[in-house]
Amino acid sequence: MPARKTAAKKKTATKTLTTQQAQRADLADKALDLKKKGYSYREIGNKLKIGTSTAHKYIAQELTKLAEMTQEKTMEYRQLQIERLEKLLRVSMELATTGDLNAIDKARRIIDSLSQVTGANAPTKIAATTPDGEEAAPGGIIVVPAVAGSVDEWLQQYAPKSNNP
Repeated sequence: MPARKTAAKKKTATKTLTTQQAQRADLADKALDLKKKGYSYREIGNKLKIGTSTAHKYIAQELTKLAEMTQEKTMEYRQLQIERLEKLLRVSMELATTGDLNAIDKARRIIDSLSQVTGANAPTKIAATTPDGEEAAPGGIIVVPAVAGSVDEWLQQYAPKSNNP
């Protein structure tokens, strides 16, 4: 008899816990909706009859869940793209091995796309250069001269002075 009572208590406790979890999930969902509408954490707490820190915690948890779901969907999409590119590559490679130049070019492009999607490419360093390809001078102050009456007047005032007479 005591074993039955213990089992019944556990079942009731589990049911209560599940109900509490459902209520908490509902509150968290409502809290996030209110936050999206622009309510402050204090206003959300007052509206849902929970503490400000609890409102903050619920919203943070909901945002974390959304981020995880988004990350999972992104990974699924990425995997789908990889599979598609690999199928295309198989076909292109068969044609490329026969010497078909268009197929070779397409295979190379597919390989480039695969490298991008999988992150196999090394990061590309981008540096500021001058129009002739030389490394640009480090940043500094740009002085914009005042307006002159004519180009000649401007050149007299602001053109670099040469030491030659």
